[in-house]
Amino acid sequence: MVKYTVYMYSYFRGVLGGWQGGKYRGRCVNESLHQDTRELIKLGRSYSEVQQKLGG
Repeated sequence: MVKYTVYMYSYFRGVLGGWQGGKYRGRCVNESLHQDTRELIKLGRSYSEVQQKLGG
């Protein structure tokens, strides 16, 4: 249990350091996927149909 605690401490310290330094930006937004989803919903497709069509 001690090894795990030390591991998690160093892991979160690295994540916080990257986040505070502006290096961590997260996942980029896929605008085309969002636009396609909006269009299909406007056309009256169900959410399950949208998910099947777009592969989500």
